[in-house]
Amino acid sequence: MLEEIKTTDRFPSKKTGMSSKKKEKLLFYCVMVTLPLIQFAIFYIYVNIQSFALAFQEYSNETFTYSFAGLKNFTQIFKDFQTAKELQASIVNSLTLYIWTFLFGALLAVFFSYYIYKKHVGSMAFKILLYLPQILGGVVVVVMYKFFLEDCIPAVYSMIFKKSIPGLLT
Repeated sequence: MLEEIKTTDRFPSKKTGMSSKKKEKLLFYCVMVTLPLIQFAIFYIYVNIQSFALAFQEYSNETFTYSFAGLKNFTQIFKDFQTAKELQASIVNSLTLYIWTFLFGALLAVFFSYYIYKKHVGSMAFKILLYLPQILGGVVVVVMYKFFLEDCIPAVYSMIFKKSIPGLLT
């Protein structure tokens, strides 16, 4: 009797494998994640590997082919930056613009965020002014789409087929 309790009650059998509901969820997850992963692999990883490989190649106009250039491209760009005044000025201008934009942009963003957070006078106006460009962009796209469906498509259809049709939204 003691031996019977040891084998049956203390060590119940465990279920092995996955239930059909979990298999369906896993399959759904795999299907939903596959397309973004493929797009990431093609449009990010592949493109960047190609760009990295092109940095070490040079193009021949006579044979229309690429050949290995080693570090020649990198040494050439550093020589160009040392000799060309336009490139030196563009670097200085770009860095100056980046620093000023970052400093003022970050400071203003923190200031307005804090001002809105504290709900001081006019904070609602700042909210409206900050979100207005996004709202207006959506409204403009909807108006253009409506104009396209109501006016442009019937006009093009009547020019091509010599028949008049009502707007597509009516």
